[in-house]
Amino acid sequence: QLAELRQEFLRQEDQLQDHRKNSTRLVRRLQQESFQCGQQIKELRAQHEENIKKLADQFLQEQKQEAHKSESKGGNELDTDNHAVPKNIPEVAENGAGKSEEPSSHHIPRGK
Repeated sequence: QLAELRQEFLRQEDQLQDHRKNSTRLVRRLQQESFQCGQQIKELRAQHEENIKKLADQFLQEQKQEAHKSESKGGNELDTDNHAVPKNIPEVAENGAGKSEEPSSHHIPRGK
């Protein structure tokens, strides 16, 4: 009986060693994948910033072209509501893409 218990103990000890090796291997693999994900995040973030800069530059160029075209045509143009719009004021997108802050929750539309 003692010999059987000893063999069972050795078998379980071998299993424990295997589990430790697997655990160590899995932890290393997880660390490696985590590092790779971190690197990918950095690269994607850099690409995102670069794309934002390109879009901003493109937007500014289009605004300059529009301003130049407007100056070529002359003074002020009429907007969609037939209001005079000076040429030296850059347009702002209607969806508020050019704004950097949230609209006030206390804003009351005119006429209401």
